[in-house]
Amino acid sequence: MVSSRLGHVSLSAVLAGFAAVDICTAEQPIRKCGAESHSGGKNSSRRFGSLSAGFERLREANRFPNHFNAVKTLPYLLSLPMKPLLFLVSLGLWASTPGTGWTQEWKGERILFVGNSITLHEPAPKIGWNGNWGMAASVAKKDYVHLVVTGVEKLVGIRPEFLPVNIADFERAHTGVDVNKRMKEAFAFHPDTVVMAIGENVPVLGTEAAKARFKTALLQLFTALRQNGRAVLIVRSCFWPNTTKDRLLQEACAEVGGTFVDISGLVKAERNFARSERKIPHAGVGHHPGDAGMKVIADAVLASMKPLRTESPVR
Repeated sequence: MVSSRLGHVSLSAVLAGFAAVDICTAEQPIRKCGAESHSGGKNSSRRFGSLSAGFERLREANRFPNHFNAVKTLPYLLSLPMKPLLFLVSLGLWASTPGTGWTQEWKGERILFVGNSITLHEPAPKIGWNGNWGMAASVAKKDYVHLVVTGVEKLVGIRPEFLPVNIADFERAHTGVDVNKRMKEAFAFHPDTVVMAIGENVPVLGTEAAKARFKTALLQLFTALRQNGRAVLIVRSCFWPNTTKDRLLQEACAEVGGTFVDISGLVKAERNFARSERKIPHAGVGHHPGDAGMKVIADAVLASMKPLRTESPVR
């Protein structure tokens, strides 16, 4: 199951671009319009000054995400000439949407994978794990990170740069974490896509206060990783399902404009565990996804990316 709040302002952005040009060219060429606006021409400054004031009125009336205040907005809009009306409606819708910037093409050129042992685990001979990739794929190319990278290469035509990061420490102790310091390496990578795969190591959220703290930490992390809306965010549910954690992950994902991928059904099939594929002495390692489980995770993530290529929803 994939749910998303991305891409729903594409039409608004198109209308805004069209209306802005049309307003500028209705009475004079673009060149002349630009000259007047910079030189302080009375007609130009009056027209764009009123548009600016109107935009602020729209933004204030619709300042909450996905909220349109008809009582405050419609009477004002109906009093406007058609071209400024189109311009302000489109800009108002854009301004009331989470994230910043105009619609642009999603390229999938730089993918950041943020997770735990399922994303990346260094060698740990004491528990019989000698890999340096997602636990417990048999080889690197069969973990979900590498499978997604290969899938994106087929989707966009180039092999993306990618960086897997293990933040299991954040899961276990997420309260009061300095996100900028902890994620310095990730931010420096400047991803255009972030795949978030956490939750399994989060302690039991037995109180409302604990739930609130976890969600606050998620919102801080997700917002920072989206880098002011420039990166697509994909958040998957826990491999070992947990109703509370998964709900909070989904809520935080929705609030920052990300795409949520539900993989909770994977554990119903024993074939998705590494222990079903090969003999693994350590029970904890064997309880991780094997090659089959990794492929199912990767397929779910890739399914959420395919619409991005056609809808171009990065804002």
